[in-house]
Amino acid sequence: MKTDGSSSRCDSWPLLRRRQVLATGVALAAPCRARAAGVRRVGILGDTPGPQWNVFRKALANLGYVEGSNVAFESRFSLGDSARFPELAVDIVRSGVEVIVAEGGLATAAAKKSTRSIPIVMAIVGDPVGSGLVTSLAKPGGNVTGMTSLAFDLTAKQLHDAAFQRLGAVRPGAVLMLPSTTLDAQQSRTADLATRERLPALYNKSDFCRKGGLICYGARYSDFFERSAAFVDDILKGARPENLPVQQPTIYDLVINLQAAKALGIAVPNSILSRADEVIQ
Repeated sequence: MKTDGSSSRCDSWPLLRRRQVLATGVALAAPCRARAAGVRRVGILGDTPGPQWNVFRKALANLGYVEGSNVAFESRFSLGDSARFPELAVDIVRSGVEVIVAEGGLATAAAKKSTRSIPIVMAIVGDPVGSGLVTSLAKPGGNVTGMTSLAFDLTAKQLHDAAFQRLGAVRPGAVLMLPSTTLDAQQSRTADLATRERLPALYNKSDFCRKGGLICYGARYSDFFERSAAFVDDILKGARPENLPVQQPTIYDLVINLQAAKALGIAVPNSILSRADEVIQ
């Protein structure tokens, strides 16, 4: 063995080279991890993957969150079976999202029951205070905030043909359809039943008129989801949901379906037609 240390220096080269390679690998991996860490994870919990969620994604994109680049979505939909919301909420919480956007009272309640730490943005809820989702509109408290339609939340009620038959027997002058994710999932059926029983019905969403309903007047549904994106943006930037006041609708639409009116034998006055945002011929 040499005593000048040359052998030791030569023997140390492989170790040094391995360290250099490892260091280079770490340096190369760091940007990848940084990019992965920069992807924000947003949960979506709703009834159906309808166009309202496209509005939400587009609004987020306008705020700088581009799917496939710096934001990823975990979506869960009940597809008309509201009893699935609890299990879907648990599943979305386990997916590791940073914020959950929930559509309707039942979805929001299920999300809140599933987590106390992950912020929840209610895209639309009729009465968040009365249903116990928030303490007040000005100071929500807890981990829930978002949008309210300020209407009674009747999403727990079920849609039955018998309900329309009873209404038909009583013969009321008209029917007011309150906001409900259950009714939203049965728009065509709801409108058909009302027409069959010759009951003039007022709906809260314009989509009902496009499915055969007579007249729709209510807050623009897409606006709830567009404005929900701003809540998500604030939360991802560090805002706490308990400090973000619940917001109310500001844009309302009046839609009239003249085909439905003709089927019901109703002549819609020109004074009402002139005020409509949309008239379906």
